[in-house]
Amino acid sequence: MKILITGTDGAIGKELSNLFLKSKFDVIRHTKKKNKIKSKNFFFCKDLSKKFKFNKKIDIIIHCASSNKKFFEKNKINAFKKNLRITKNLIKYANFNNVNKFFFLSSTDVYGDKREKIISESYSGKKISLYGKAKLASEKILLNKSNKFSLFALRIPGVLTISDSKQKPYLIKLIKKMKKNNQITIYNPKSLFNNTLDVKEIFEIIKFIIKKNIKSNFYNFSAVKPMSFDKVVKLLKKETGYKKSILIKKNEKISFIINNKKIIKKTGYKISSTEKIIKRFLKSYLSK
Repeated sequence: MKILITGTDGAIGKELSNLFLKSKFDVIRHTKKKNKIKSKNFFFCKDLSKKFKFNKKIDIIIHCASSNKKFFEKNKINAFKKNLRITKNLIKYANFNNVNKFFFLSSTDVYGDKREKIISESYSGKKISLYGKAKLASEKILLNKSNKFSLFALRIPGVLTISDSKQKPYLIKLIKKMKKNNQITIYNPKSLFNNTLDVKEIFEIIKFIIKKNIKSNFYNFSAVKPMSFDKVVKLLKKETGYKKSILIKKNEKISFIINNKKIIKKTGYKISSTEKIIKRFLKSYLSK
């Protein structure tokens, strides 16, 4: 079984490909860096939005490559079109070469402004950013019934990564401030929180689904067993050794949690709890 992972120059793709390689999977890593092409495990392509040649037989595609949110802010429509062309090119390759399964890392940004306390897949958000719209557009063409592969679009929150990333989730920003002993301010401390994930959990669910016969679909995917945010901060404080008191302020913005019932029901996968994911990440991040 051969796996192609796109976007392995980025934090998520890099860590995900390393986990698959350590588990003895046959992995081809897409890269935009020429200095890596000497290795047989790399597929060099400067721009996947243009026509590319790749002659190896692939069983599974894990599509992590994406322009970041800052790129979308600066380039807007061009960024939208480029990301959609990348998805179309990968679909064309997958159909022509009889790829079996296609995993797409989508985003909870598809929901735009979240104005309900629980966000399920049926939620229709307003003020969706171009980044979120690009993810939705890719989901739509990937789920086209004419495609020969099974598609699993995972709508993920900000992912905790050990590698430096341009898109740092709020928890990582908090951890970095705590390590520097900077003053911390939090909002809505009693609100429930499960809007987090680490790369290990993405690896585990993909590995799990690879062995299953599951129909194409899109899913929310984040931690289960939400914690109140003050408990999350208390956990971070304990693990980082942060000594200062935490400032608390009110915020009118609605706090939300992610509903994972659909993916649990359809796949049977047991998602790790919010506490387990945060502790697992902290253990790796603080020891690097």
